[in-house]
Amino acid sequence: MTYDCLIIDDEEALSQSTLEYFELFGVKTAWAADAAACFEFFKSNTAGLILLDINLGTDSGFALCKKLREDYDLPILFISARTSDDDVLLALGIGGDDYIPKPYSLSVLLAKVKAVLKRYRNTEANSETSGFIFGKFYVDFDKGRVIEYATESVTDNSVKKDTGNSTDDDKRNVADNAADNITKNYNGSDINSITDNGINDVNKIGTDLKLKTMEYRLLVYLIQNRNRVVSKEEIFRDVWEDAITGDNTLNVHIRRLREKIEDNPNEPQYIQTVWGIGYSFEGGRK
Repeated sequence: MTYDCLIIDDEEALSQSTLEYFELFGVKTAWAADAAACFEFFKSNTAGLILLDINLGTDSGFALCKKLREDYDLPILFISARTSDDDVLLALGIGGDDYIPKPYSLSVLLAKVKAVLKRYRNTEANSETSGFIFGKFYVDFDKGRVIEYATESVTDNSVKKDTGNSTDDDKRNVADNAADNITKNYNGSDINSITDNGINDVNKIGTDLKLKTMEYRLLVYLIQNRNRVVSKEEIFRDVWEDAITGDNTLNVHIRRLREKIEDNPNEPQYIQTVWGIGYSFEGGRK
């Protein structure tokens, strides 16, 4: 059976009242009290989103989140009375998409859940057969991935391994040629023709960076608005579509992106922090 939301919380009374409220507004919801009940649920059901408490009796919501992230990429929103910065950063750092403190307003929580469900469903539905290059990475809209190709040499529609004897200038030229080649081959509407024209070859020899849905949305938005400062408020509004999202959530997602795309995340080349305002994605081209 398919549910919109799974609540994992050992507070049965609160969980049941939340479930009943969600159901009144058309959000099909299930409840599990602990990790064992959660895994039992997923044997025969699916959920669009998880609300996860930290304290689950003898279980830990942190440990459960890490385990769920091995198999599922659905949004996980922590709900907890524990509101220290360490708890929030840990929850977001291990794969949580947001952190909602208890006690929560049912109406506010419902609005947030609906917004997240809509956002993720739109992301899955809006597959475009297009992409673009930035630096040494290729953003593939259709497959929701980022491909690193910087040290490969290209001839026509084939991709060949660099011999390792190239100078830095040679490698820069190789990267530019690869970018041009991919861009030329990835401008049609037929995904089969795109696959035949070298994208798979690039994926095989390059590094396929695995991004979670929100990381991907954030990266794409920053690149689409590259070379200008994007405020935090704009990111909350246009990426999260939720003005309630806090700085900690955004900071953790920026850090995750830097760890995946930057050569040195502590000295980022692409995602620049503009203190007191927001972020800017520097460089790249369509």
